[in-house]
Amino acid sequence: MKAYTTEKTTGKKWILTASIDGINVDYEEIIESETEPDFWTQYEIAEKHGCEFFHVEELEEIML
Repeated sequence: MKAYTTEKTTGKKWILTASIDGINVDYEEIIESETEPDFWTQYEIAEKHGCEFFHVEELEEIML
């Protein structure tokens, strides 16, 4: 996924997308980490927002 920005960041960014029903997006959060967040980190964030389904993807930053 691409993210457009005007600021240069030093680390990698990951977007966690979570859903209650697996159809609609109910919650999204950007996580800054050099490595992909582990399963339990993703699970805890999604569960905190009442979501059973979740997916994480690295953001590709594009400078404007």
